[in-house]
Amino acid sequence: MNHTQAKALRVLEIMRDLESKGVDTVILKGLDCDVLKELLKNNSPFHIFEEDACLGFKWYRDVIRPENLMETMRSLQGRKIAMTSWFYAIIDNFAKILKRVLGKRLVAINCNVEPVDHIYLPASESILDEYEREIFDINKGRITFVKDPSGSLEVVQMYDPPKITEMLNFDTLLSTVSGKKVKVIDKNADFENLLKSKGLRIVPGFSNDLDYIVTSQKERENEYKLAEIAYLLSCSGKQVEILRFAGYYSQSESTSKVDLTAYLRKSFLYEKFIEYPVYTSEGSKTSISQEVLVRFLIDQHFEEKPKDLFFIASTGSGKSLIYQLVSAVLKDLDNSLTIVISPLKALMEDQVFGMRKFRGFNAEYINSSLTYEERIAILEKVKDGEVDILYLSPETFIQHRLEHLIGSRKIGLFVVDEAHLVNTWGRTFRVDYGYIGDQLKLLRKDTPFPVLATTATAIYGGLLDTVGEIVESLSMKNPWVVLTDVRRHNIDIQIEYLETDRKRISRLAKIEDTVQHIKELAEKNVKTIVYCPFVKQAEDIKIRLESFSTIKDKVALYTGRTDDEDRKRSYHLFKNGNYSVIVATKAFGMGINIEDIEVVYHHCVPNILMDYIQEIGRGGRNNKQAYAVTRYAKSDPNNGYLLSTFSIPQQWKLNHIINHIAYQVRAATDRSNKSNKVDITLSLDDIKYILFTGDDWDEGQLRNKARVALYLIQKDLEAKKGRPIIYRKSENYQYIYFTAKDDVAEELMERFPEIRKYDEPYTRKSMYRDQEIRSEGSVYVVDVRNLWETYFREQNISRLVWLIVNRPLEVFGKEIHPKVKAEITLKRPFNAISSVFENLLRILDQIADSTPRQVSVEVFENTISNALKSFPNLTEKEEMRTIVLNYFTEQLIRGGQPNPGYYFWKQGDVFNRKFVAKDDYIRKNSRQTWELAFESVIQGIQDNQITLYFNAGNDQDTRIKRNLLNVLDILNLVTTHFSGGDSTIIQIACLDRATLLRQSSDYSCELTKRIKKRLNLELKIARAFYEAQINDDKRWDFIEEYLCGQLDLSTLDSVRDPALPKTDGLES
Repeated sequence: MNHTQAKALRVLEIMRDLESKGVDTVILKGLDCDVLKELLKNNSPFHIFEEDACLGFKWYRDVIRPENLMETMRSLQGRKIAMTSWFYAIIDNFAKILKRVLGKRLVAINCNVEPVDHIYLPASESILDEYEREIFDINKGRITFVKDPSGSLEVVQMYDPPKITEMLNFDTLLSTVSGKKVKVIDKNADFENLLKSKGLRIVPGFSNDLDYIVTSQKERENEYKLAEIAYLLSCSGKQVEILRFAGYYSQSESTSKVDLTAYLRKSFLYEKFIEYPVYTSEGSKTSISQEVLVRFLIDQHFEEKPKDLFFIASTGSGKSLIYQLVSAVLKDLDNSLTIVISPLKALMEDQVFGMRKFRGFNAEYINSSLTYEERIAILEKVKDGEVDILYLSPETFIQHRLEHLIGSRKIGLFVVDEAHLVNTWGRTFRVDYGYIGDQLKLLRKDTPFPVLATTATAIYGGLLDTVGEIVESLSMKNPWVVLTDVRRHNIDIQIEYLETDRKRISRLAKIEDTVQHIKELAEKNVKTIVYCPFVKQAEDIKIRLESFSTIKDKVALYTGRTDDEDRKRSYHLFKNGNYSVIVATKAFGMGINIEDIEVVYHHCVPNILMDYIQEIGRGGRNNKQAYAVTRYAKSDPNNGYLLSTFSIPQQWKLNHIINHIAYQVRAATDRSNKSNKVDITLSLDDIKYILFTGDDWDEGQLRNKARVALYLIQKDLEAKKGRPIIYRKSENYQYIYFTAKDDVAEELMERFPEIRKYDEPYTRKSMYRDQEIRSEGSVYVVDVRNLWETYFREQNISRLVWLIVNRPLEVFGKEIHPKVKAEITLKRPFNAISSVFENLLRILDQIADSTPRQVSVEVFENTISNALKSFPNLTEKEEMRTIVLNYFTEQLIRGGQPNPGYYFWKQGDVFNRKFVAKDDYIRKNSRQTWELAFESVIQGIQDNQITLYFNAGNDQDTRIKRNLLNVLDILNLVTTHFSGGDSTIIQIACLDRATLLRQSSDYSCELTKRIKKRLNLELKIARAFYEAQINDDKRWDFIEEYLCGQLDLSTLDSVRDPALPKTDGLES
């Protein structure tokens, strides 16, 4: 039996199986004419047209002509048909009526070995009309698909995946195949030549005495080819083992002479490199040397198209040594610079200190803790070639042009340490992590250099493939992914269950339970981390532990609220053994290098299993026995789930923000030109208000949320269209407005050319009847960036801005009054706005009348929904909920006085939130406050526009009026553009105005939907792990399958979805 007959036989086997399963039509993808004609000779269960088997493009064209359609339909009707993907594409695009007779179930058999399905046409047929060019492409008579419609069908592969043994060690490969007959299947001729140079018996064909097939490729088309070869050989009765070399072997003459062991001894005082146990792609384990990874990165630096490396290994396993050693070699070879992106100031400072003191490296870092003079001195050293390795924060890397940082120095290696933060912090509160990939893509267009991404934990493969996500986000090029053994054999996982089906434990009882167990550990001086999801929980546990005289001096606290000095003190005292217990949130994580932690105790376990693995991995780093302990309640993962979902903006908020951007784009286009490309400026104050969800108006947090929202919109549009639609060009401080007495202003303008007069003195209505607000002199503007560059570079620009806004006397020596400029535009006629606003106040009265006593979140939200039914055209439920909760409700503080403008009190935490209406007198005054604010702001508007100046602080008048503008903006009645104050200005480039405006009309962010879907799946996985009644070994099996992307997710269907508290607008 020849190969053509063998292929045809295989297709027939599949078709008979499909027929038995009720398939109506089979689409054959990638078969050549010889195999198709062989199928005609056999008794196929599906009818094949002879002309289709000949791949006759002229017949394809003729068969769908109007005069032939009925005949074609009759020939298809009542038959089970097998057709080529070419015939199906013609029908799908030009004769959809014929699809009616193909039946309900269509399945494609993928027979492709070549990467692109194609046929050749004679010159007489090779001109495509405009409609054919929509689905076909032609080049020198070779026709291919632009888009193959059969790609959307259910697909069956023609061949089973071949069994491939993966090898990472080149010497192991050589010893395995030495003396055997070897066939090399590889596009890379250098790989075959390398094997020949080692004396292997490389054969040209596929003889029956063949012993091994060897490849180094992992591409899908190569898999198909190997699968076909394995099948055809099996038809001849021959089983040949296939080996894939997935490691690295240096062939560089210039670098292979470098004695890496000498560098290791000199700089690190080690005699030999670490051998890492690593996973192969099929899940088995092998090993690879640290030296191979170092050599790989050095060689890639000299390649014209360098490959990248993604290295996943536990903390303390020598990841840093790899890139530090590479930096030393590359500095000696060609004076190139290694750049390391590091997340924490303390982490980069510690690493640089250690490299200088103990290893003799010329290492430096740049972050916000440096003075201007220190920064300038370091940059000069970098540019002069006196620095081998430079640590940068992501913000420094993104917000500065690279030539300003390194001059003409060549990049030898670019390292992203803690790379998992790219898709976690980059989508939550440090958005510059998300922009690293965009910046790398731009830099590597002109100057190629390799990228190394490192992390302690990541999922490689499967549905939750975080490695793939990070590779895409960082724009990594053909990365070699190395995943080391994830099992920690010295950590015993102990999960005890506090609850039964009939018994549930309260939050207070859970805290008491934790306190009692930690007390026992502290009394025995067992070095323990106690992890809590919320700061309040950590603080409560710490206070209760301090009540025991025997241990009150043994317990420390470490959370996001802990100030820097207390953090450093707690860390060092815990590390040195003065404290035996540290109660912490996840803030006690990266950069924590303590070897002798004996117990990691989770008060509540995380909702994401990867976070749990990272946290328990901080125990037993000295390789002594350690324990991961939790006393589990089923509600525990809810805490982390709430925190995770808080960081994701709601859909309607993103919709509101993209519409604000679209409004600015329209306005900029009207002012400048009708081009499809336009630049706009956006103040974070324009959109931050819509993202307020807590009890405290934290300016820093809100502006970070605004940055994240813009990032998510940018990346979502890019994913939808396959190209950037908008992108953030820069973020800077720009102008600060102020009023001052004329003589003061004249003196300041004489001293500082960056100050100029901007506007005339103003008078506007006060919120108080029959009173006016008059400016003290004209309005002036200072170009704050130029002011900083000229006079104040010794301090951080953000500090200068804060001083001008809050303590201007310290900067200028004169009394001025900083202002925020608000440019207000009405979107609807004044009467319509007034009517909507009056209805809003009526709704609030109605809700208040229905809430005379404390009610739960659910009851309060139902009250809001019921009130809205009386005013169906006012706004949507989510918007109304946000308005009521954020602008008409304040936190009840014992002994505190009520603030004007609020109708409701809220009290309790996110798990036990209660609402109650204020008394009638306070509500009456609050209503009057809003009415006066509306009158003073909106009634003075002429020609639908007005510019107002508010105090840059947060006095009562400013707060009420800005809240009013925020509410009217949410109701889509006005749009407000803020500038000045201490907010930054973001410059946004719109590359496709038409697409942006189209998307904004009915926007839905698919990226946030995917993030939420992932969070839900992660929660199910975590619950399955925590609630499984299995021993320690089985738990590590579970973790191994999870991180290797091999977890059977179908078993999670039985895991109950959690009953979670609502998060919309209720975050604390």
